[in-house]
Amino acid sequence: AGVETTITVANNTTGIASALNSFARAYNNAVDALAQHHGENGGALKGESLLLTLSGILTRLSSFSTGGPDGSLAAFGVSVDKAGHLSVDSSALAAAGASRFSKLLTTLGTSTTSGFLKTATDVLGALEDPITGLIKNEETTISDAITSQKKKMADQQTNVTNLQTSLTAQLARADAAIAQLENQVSYVTGLFASFNGTKS
Repeated sequence: AGVETTITVANNTTGIASALNSFARAYNNAVDALAQHHGENGGALKGESLLLTLSGILTRLSSFSTGGPDGSLAAFGVSVDKAGHLSVDSSALAAAGASRFSKLLTTLGTSTTSGFLKTATDVLGALEDPITGLIKNEETTISDAITSQKKKMADQQTNVTNLQTSLTAQLARADAAIAQLENQVSYVTGLFASFNGTKS
């Protein structure tokens, strides 16, 4: 009390830069993870349509724009290099924020109204929804395919077992028939021997 105090209010992009850098790291990790399943030596998901969908989502996020020169992330120092990695130029962001802070906030928007955050929330929600999300649908499809393959394998194993049982029974009957023929040969040989007095 009684002491003069000066309070300076100014726009500060430090928090925004930190958040965008965190987003860029997560984005680049996703890009690298997808890259492992492309090309000649691609991983287990090679050829899956989900990869194309995920790549499209990443492109949509990195190239976001509300329209106009100041409506994109690129206008505030967020750019994508040739490798598809996202980077944030903090100096460019600070400079742009100092002169066009309200436009920056409009471009970023909120998760419930408009702007980049609304777009990101919508596309990631559609991707990660635990019931209807694209990843959940893909999990269900793969799970159904695995179940179907397991059933086919079980059916084939049953067929093999049945065939083995049938062949074993046929071999047993063949052995019995051979034994019977051998007995008949012995009997006939004995008859001939009794008639001609030889054992030939």
